[in-house]
Amino acid sequence: MVAEWLAIVRDIHDRYLRAGRFCNHVECGGHYYRAMSSWTLLIALSGFEWDMPTGALTFAPAIDEEVSEYPFFTSGAWGSYYAENGLTGKVVEIELESCELTLGTLCLPKLSGFEGASVYVGELEADCEVKACREGICVKFASPVVLTPGSSLVVTA
Repeated sequence: MVAEWLAIVRDIHDRYLRAGRFCNHVECGGHYYRAMSSWTLLIALSGFEWDMPTGALTFAPAIDEEVSEYPFFTSGAWGSYYAENGLTGKVVEIELESCELTLGTLCLPKLSGFEGASVYVGELEADCEVKACREGICVKFASPVVLTPGSSLVVTA
């Protein structure tokens, strides 16, 4: 339902433009740029899921692009997801901007072609098992991996 999601965001934006409130969307307080309904669509578009008890992080973007980048937010950390499907291979990078995030599993169910993937946390290759998951992969770490700002998690194929 990507077209429907984008139509909702466009309608919200157009409604405020017609009202002369380009940078003051009042339903969330004065000088608030975007209605909160748009943020829920961003989460749905990125396919972001976070299961804190198990440490399972999932990204399943709804739009298949050669390059995609999304922010993500948990109760204790935030960062970015980046994926590129280039001529020389495929790469997914999870980078933390603030705090810590303890991962037990990384699921990328919509990314095919990652058979035999390499997984690195910072400069070190991760001790993990990469399995097929739906159309993509799931990375299960032998022991939980702690991401901190400046230490990215990179999956390449």
